[in-house]
Formats: sequence, structure tokens, C-alpha cells
Amino acid sequence: MRTFFTKFKNPGLIHMSRRLIVKERTNKYLMSTVLVVTLLIIVFLISLQQVFAQQQNLSTVPMQNLTHNVTAYFFYGYGCPHCEQLMPVMKGFEQKYPQLKVMYLEVWSNETNSDIFANMSKSYSEVPRGVPTVFIGEDKSIIGYAEGKTNLQIEQRITNCIQIGCKNPEEILANFTNSAGDNQSKEVSFPIIILIVILILIVLLVLLTLIFRTGALGKNKKGE
Repeated sequence: MRTFFTKFKNPGLIHMSRRLIVKERTNKYLMSTVLVVTLLIIVFLISLQQVFAQQQNLSTVPMQNLTHNVTAYFFYGYGCPHCEQLMPVMKGFEQKYPQLKVMYLEVWSNETNSDIFANMSKSYSEVPRGVPTVFIGEDKSIIGYAEGKTNLQIEQRITNCIQIGCKNPEEILANFTNSAGDNQSKEVSFPIIILIVILILIVLLVLLTLIFRTGALGKNKKGE
């Protein structure tokens, strides 16, 4: 450095040379900063992709039933003739199969039970169509009552669930409620992530602009 500066006796040239050295160092610093920020963005996006992949894998893992107890939901209304016909049938199944537990929910005069009926129907991708309605296992609900036919349908569901196991209706409803909450949280988180990425890109553009301007000024000074 000393031999370099002593070679030029003109103070203006020495000052210009120092400025060029400072600008070159600044360019190197800005370039290293851009590289570091770019690497951080890449690491962030990769980790984000892994998190969503893990969540997707967890959501696709089938739940295993540890027991073969069965819960049935029987929605009915006071004064409903078909409900009155099906009621003793369900109670008879409870006596016949000790593993069976029936939840009796009246929906015409009980608003809470009516809400449960509506939400459970949604969890089965159905629309409440009236009573009596019985939910057993993961199959579609059994609606209405036809003597003999409905008895056989319900009993087949009960025995299948006892033998091989199946999800209970409240479990399906809980999974549906949780998945709805997860979707809402994802809808909230995605705009935030996009905003963060946009801000980082803006910072990168500003840094690159500064680098190019500094380099252009340095070239102009050299030309002068």
C-alpha cells in the first residue's frame, strides 16, 4: 500500500484510489450479505416444505382402534312414529351386544342435540334429512325405519364394528372439527409466509441495486 501511494504524488489521485478501495470492499461485503440472505431463504423454504410434508403424512396415517367397543348415535324426535318404532330395537341391541353403547339424542326440542346432529352429518359429508337417523362406524348414516330391513342394516354394522373395529361417530366428528381448525390456521399462515418472502426479496433487490450503482460509480471514476 505504501509503495502504491508513494508512486502518486497527486493528492487527488491518492484520495480517489482510497475511495475505489473502500467501494470494492463495500461491494464484497454486500455480495457476501446477499449470498447469506439467499442461503437463509433457501433453508427457510426447505424447512417449510418439510414441515408441511410431515403434516400431510400425519394426516394420511390411518388411526388404529385399540378396542372393539362400538358407539352408535341415535337421533330422534318426540312424537316421531318411526323413532318410537326404532327406539326399542336399539335398546334391544344394547342388551344383546355388551360392547355396544347407544347415545340417544332428541333433536326437535333440544337445540344442543340439534347442533350435534348437524355437525355430525357434516363430518360424514351429509345433510341432516330427518329422524330417526343412526350413525355407526364410518359408513353413511341409516335414515328412517323400515321394519326388518333397518334392523338388519343396523345389526350388520354393529357386528362388523365389534369384529374388526371401526371409528366411533364422536371420533369422526372430532377429526372433522380438528381438520377444519387446521385448514383455518393454514389459511392464516400462508399469507404471512408469502409476505415474509416478499419482504426478503425486496431487501435482496435493494442490495443488488446498491451493488450495481456502486460498481457503476466506480467504473465512472476510473474512466475519469
